[in-house]
Amino acid sequence: MKVQTVQAKLPKDRIYSDLREAILSMELQPGQSLVEATVAERYGVSRTPAREALGLLVKEGLVEAVPRKGYFVTGLSLEEVLESYHVRLLLEPEAAALAAERITQRDLDSLIEIDANYLRSAKSIEVMNLEWHTTIAQASGNRRLARLVRSLLDEMRRVVLLDPYMHAPPDAGEHQVVTAAIAARDPGRAAQTMRAHIESGRSRILGRFQAATAIRLR
Repeated sequence: MKVQTVQAKLPKDRIYSDLREAILSMELQPGQSLVEATVAERYGVSRTPAREALGLLVKEGLVEAVPRKGYFVTGLSLEEVLESYHVRLLLEPEAAALAAERITQRDLDSLIEIDANYLRSAKSIEVMNLEWHTTIAQASGNRRLARLVRSLLDEMRRVVLLDPYMHAPPDAGEHQVVTAAIAARDPGRAAQTMRAHIESGRSRILGRFQAATAIRLR
């Protein structure tokens, strides 16, 4: 009975997961239409799990349901960008400061390896960036803080992809100065350099965001 229950949820969950990833990776662009019947046909299911999956995305704020028109991928707003970075500036400098006090040699080695291979890894720059930030959050030793940072970074993937640094970074210098502060076991400098790194990214993204005519502002 338990197995049957899990199987009954798979179509909706798979559709939700796939569409969410496509939206966050910008494969599905802001403003793009999502037709319930087309989604159902693509996955070989009835309209019910397709509708349920789209409903979950609506609740998450990634999809908008417009009466008599259908579903659309939500746009990114300037308010959303500013709010997200405000929260990052509250959480990540503190995570870096705690990491400077508590980081294990294993996690420190991971940060150094990411810095060294930032431009040469087979992984995407987006993935490497996420691994670096989440490693620091986990190294803080505060599990709730780490979960908050990871969740926020996941929600912000569309925003972060607007950063030109994610497409053609000159180097991993901003990361390296934070890693060096953590390796030096200097909480104050770790927090300061992390704050500077996040503020730098925010400035770049705001410039790109304001100029990106393809992004639908609300």
